[in-house]
Amino acid sequence: MSTVWKFPLRLSGGEQLVRTMPRDAIPVRLAMQNEVPTLWCLVDEKKPQEDRHFIVVGTGHPIPDGCEYIGSCDDGPYVWHAFECCTPNG
Repeated sequence: MSTVWKFPLRLSGGEQLVRTMPRDAIPVRLAMQNEVPTLWCLVDEKKPQEDRHFIVVGTGHPIPDGCEYIGSCDDGPYVWHAFECCTPNG
């Protein structure tokens, strides 16, 4: 059975954030919640946990090679962009 879990990401300034989640979790939404960029994922909680690597950057900031776009969210005058990095450190 699948459920939706949330994972606060915070602004990373280009540094990777590690979040532990069930294997094959599927990102379904990125939005601000309580002033924090937050990722909601569809998960199968019976699957083993794994570490996944993300970055959250502002418009115009560099994105390491090998990172996949997840989504963007508005924060007042700013827009934050989340990416999943296929390997640690880019």
